[in-house]
Amino acid sequence: MSKTFHWQRQLRSLQFLLDRFTPDTLSYLCPGANTGALRGKGAIDQAYKHLSQIDRV
Repeated sequence: MSKTFHWQRQLRSLQFLLDRFTPDTLSYLCPGANTGALRGKGAIDQAYKHLSQIDRV
């Protein structure tokens, strides 16, 4: 669900990643901001799987 003014831009970026990569080629993702949700981790493992599960409504 949209929580920011930049939601549409974020959705385009998400789609770009899903189009460019596959589950085999996108194993880890290192976000550049808002890392509080990672709870101390520096990267997201199984990145493609997590990105493909994001609710885009």
